[in-house]
Amino acid sequence: MANAIERRLEQVRAIWNGFATDPEARLLIWRCDLDERRMIDMLVELETEPAGAATPDVFLTLRSAFLKPEEHAKTLLQELTDQFDRSRQDLIAANLNADWQPPDPAQPDGVRLLKALDSFHRFYADGMELLAIYLSPERIADPAGWRQWLERLARVDLNASIRFMVTDALDTPLLDGLQTSAPDRVRSVEPALDMSAAVEELARSEGADGPAKTLRCGLAAVASAAAKKNPRAAEKAAAGALAVAKTQGWVDQEVVIHMALGAARIGAGEIDKSADSYRDAIVAARRATEAAHPAGAKLEVATGMGLGSALVAGSRWPEAARVYEAVTPLAEKAHDATMKLESLRMAAWCHEQATADADAWRCGLRALAAGEAMPAEQRASSTLPWVGQSLLRLVGRQVSPGEQEAQLRARLDTAMGEGWEGRLEPGAATS
Repeated sequence: MANAIERRLEQVRAIWNGFATDPEARLLIWRCDLDERRMIDMLVELETEPAGAATPDVFLTLRSAFLKPEEHAKTLLQELTDQFDRSRQDLIAANLNADWQPPDPAQPDGVRLLKALDSFHRFYADGMELLAIYLSPERIADPAGWRQWLERLARVDLNASIRFMVTDALDTPLLDGLQTSAPDRVRSVEPALDMSAAVEELARSEGADGPAKTLRCGLAAVASAAAKKNPRAAEKAAAGALAVAKTQGWVDQEVVIHMALGAARIGAGEIDKSADSYRDAIVAARRATEAAHPAGAKLEVATGMGLGSALVAGSRWPEAARVYEAVTPLAEKAHDATMKLESLRMAAWCHEQATADADAWRCGLRALAAGEAMPAEQRASSTLPWVGQSLLRLVGRQVSPGEQEAQLRARLDTAMGEGWEGRLEPGAATS
């Protein structure tokens, strides 16, 4: 009997099959939340592996960032070619022809990309019905350009065996109304998978009865109530889970429950109550540390960052800044360089929102120093670029930034490499 996740995967597959059998459709837009997107990603991953495939279609995922509309087709073609080159030996090992090559490079990029997809499908037509291209850009620098680019793509006169699909976030949609601009070619669906209910069902159905299962079900119920923005239901579920955790002496799980309730209350807009939950989590984390729990130090860091997020949600900037600064020594104690950088970055940002530029500058420089002390590979995936952006913004407000700005830029370029500002994404600076 299929479990809750498997049934939802079948729902996703059924939506795809309906789109695939529509002879006019070319572009499928999945309007979904983050958990639903994970199910779509799972479908693509399973259909990419021959052992897990349940449709006659072949899926290819292209993740190139959308930076400039006029360059995107060329970037996608390069990614497609690179993917194929990496898979040649696997094709040969599977006794498949690995001789496919992209078409004439003298053609315009957009034409060449579409011809490449068409030729790829024809080359391997015996092994697929449709070639499904999942466009999942790791970054979209130009949302309006992305929408226009997809609209043009949907209108291209292309082999019906080539299909495209994308996801669009329900809470921050970029593609609203795109279907009406090309109703014959674009299909937009909301899978409505109710993933929070799936998690609850899994928690109830798996494992032997006992305290651990009861606790797991309680946490799943908190998450489900949070997704439905029902704080009273979240409180009821959290109370039951806490009773189990206290009876069993699971202080680390007390922390988890308080934080889950805090997140649910933030989502419901109950900022004061959310902050209370995170303060309860901080108390429990301290008890874990006092009891020599191995995760105690990291729990103290996580709970402090959680309280800061609640205060940020309530625009309580000075208080949030103090909380984030207090997390820094905890992160040092936990030997967590990433959270040390992040606590200082958020402290700087909150001070800046409170127009306390001197304190913002002080914390920003400490964040930069924390980033510089990281190993290069860890620094490359950190939030240090937003620290740099903030510092440049602050120094730029001085009457004569001059030499100080030049020195700061040189230091930032040394830490992150020239062109680091190109890695900045709108909306990512405070989370």
